[in-house]
Amino acid sequence: MKTTSAKQALLAAGKELIWEKGYTATGIQDILQLANIPKGSFYHYFASKDALVLAVVESYFQDFHTHAGHYLDDESLTPLTRLRQHFEAAGHWFESFPSYRGCLLGNLIQELAAHHEVFRGRLRGFLEQWRSSLVRCLRQAQDAGELPVQQSVDQVADFCVSGFQGALLVMKVSQSPAPLHAFLTMLFEVVLKG
Repeated sequence: MKTTSAKQALLAAGKELIWEKGYTATGIQDILQLANIPKGSFYHYFASKDALVLAVVESYFQDFHTHAGHYLDDESLTPLTRLRQHFEAAGHWFESFPSYRGCLLGNLIQELAAHHEVFRGRLRGFLEQWRSSLVRCLRQAQDAGELPVQQSVDQVADFCVSGFQGALLVMKVSQSPAPLHAFLTMLFEVVLKG
C-alpha cells in the first residue's frame, strides 16, 4: 500500500471511530483494524494518537467547509441567503448520517477541552475561524440593509455557534432532527428579523 493511501486510510478510520465512539474509547489497534493496516505501522504515519486526532480534526473541518462552509463565501448570493444555505446544508449533512452522532468538534470539546490544552487550543481555533466567517457574512448583511445596523453581529455569531452546537448535542441525545430545525427557525424567524 502506498504511504499516502495508508495514511489516508488511517485518517478515515480514525475519523469514523473517534466521531462514533470518542477519543478515549478509540484505541490505535481499533483504527489499524478498521483501516486494514498492519500492526506496528501506525507510528510510521503519526507520531502519536494525539497527532492522528489533530489530523482528524483538521480533515473534519475541511469536510464541514466542503459540505456547508463554502456557502458563506459565495458572493453571488445575498449575505442572509448565504447564511441560510450554510446552516441548511450543515443541517442536511448532520442529518445524513445513520445515527445522529453530533458534531465531531463538539464531541471532542465536551470530552477533552477541560483537561487537554493542546486540543482545547486547536478546537477553539476552529470555532473562532467559523465564527469569524459568520461575523463577516453578518456584517455584509448589515451593509446590504438585510440586518439592522444596531444589531450586534458578534452576539449573533456567538448565538449561531452556541445554538447550532447545542442543537446538535440535543439532536444526538434525542435521536431526532427536531432540535436543529427549532434552532434554524429561531435564528431566521426571530433573531435575524431584528
